[in-house]
Amino acid sequence: MNRDDEKRIAAKMAKTLAMMCVRNTGLETLHAGIVPVTHTGDYSDVSAASSPQTENASLSNL
Repeated sequence: MNRDDEKRIAAKMAKTLAMMCVRNTGLETLHAGIVPVTHTGDYSDVSAASSPQTENASLSNL
């Protein structure tokens, strides 16, 4: 097996491990945050409000 094959296999293994260990877990859900819901389709009806508990934490996807 040559060096290029080893690099290709290592890259594929790293991507597979990342997908299996990180994707679709609680961590991904946490980082996704709260997604605003729009009834108009263009987000003109969405407003951002902060509370003491969620100071900018819930605005990750705006």
